Amino acid sequence: DLVVVGGGVGGMSAACAAAEAGLDVILIDERMDSGGQFSKQPTPIHATSLISRSDKQIRLGRELIERMKRAKVTVIQNGQVWAGFPERDILALVDGRTRLFRSQRLVIATGAYERALPVEGWTLPGVITTGAAQSLLRTYHVVAGKKVFIAGNGPFNLQVALELARAGATIVGVAESASRPSIASIGALFDMYRGAPRLLFDGIRYVNQIKKRNIPLFYNYSLSSVRQLGDGLKATISSSSSVKRSQEKDISIDADIVCMGYGFLPSNVLLRNLGCEHHYDTHRRQLIANRSENFETTAPGIYAVGDCAGLGGAYAACEEGLIAGLHIASSAGSTPSQRQLEDLTESRLKLSRHRRFQSGLWRLYAAQLPKTVQ
Repeated sequence: DLVVVGGGVGGMSAACAAAEAGLDVILIDERMDSGGQFSKQPTPIHATSLISRSDKQIRLGRELIERMKRAKVTVIQNGQVWAGFPERDILALVDGRTRLFRSQRLVIATGAYERALPVEGWTLPGVITTGAAQSLLRTYHVVAGKKVFIAGNGPFNLQVALELARAGATIVGVAESASRPSIASIGALFDMYRGAPRLLFDGIRYVNQIKKRNIPLFYNYSLSSVRQLGDGLKATISSSSSVKRSQEKDISIDADIVCMGYGFLPSNVLLRNLGCEHHYDTHRRQLIANRSENFETTAPGIYAVGDCAGLGGAYAACEEGLIAGLHIASSAGSTPSQRQLEDLTESRLKLSRHRRFQSGLWRLYAAQLPKTVQ
């Protein structure tokens, strides 16, 4: 009845909702374990560690994986989807052979990928994305380097800086291309508070812990170059302002590893191959899939949930997945239970709040990026 492409929290939520309503559901995931980037699961040997048991993101993924098992979702791991056609045909490489998947409904939940800056030296060994450093740590408990410098845009960089610091790395600095929050940020902060106060307080806690650990935090600075320096690297950051003030001089920092994370972009190649219409968001500089209130795209029977349709965050993806899954079940003739109807109402309310939070977050971290990535 339904094929879901993508095993992140959005895809798993859609699969669970549809399967619990009685549909036959297959989920195809390119990873060894479901969870996606946000709720990536540790390897079995690390699954019982303290960080794996206590981390909220890992726990969310684990709960959805168990829920899929109970709902009898057929999960295909290491499935590399390489083609999609408007007739809802999906071709995937599974166990070395191409398999054709044809379903009544299709959910695309392929997430997003990190935006890196093509600056001088960005291809040097030791220059990686912030998400790559987090994946090494969370999945394999490997710290990317002893001295780590992080440059980018958004609170994700602060979160990873703290995770690496707790794991034993020395964070020699974090460069944020947005300006320091000020009295002018009150409107954005208020929307974030009204939308998701816990996430706002998490962000405040990140900044406070950065200060307590004496990690230099450079607001209004972007990575401009990376050079080899013996066995290490020298990162140079420059003012992000369009008009550079005299007191804002370039700063050079020595490190073993340079991480860059300038936000994310929707992973929407499959959606576009399937013939789903998009529009360009000039504010956020990304393609947004045109969807109904139930997240069906302009291609009948094809749904898009989560960041692949336009960045909205993992928690919003969960709610979009549940709403889409229940709509698919209803359109297939299934009658939702009273509990599912209550979940649907609650999910729409939560989604509205998360979107308000994201609106404030985008304004708070608005930054002028170099012309090469605009």
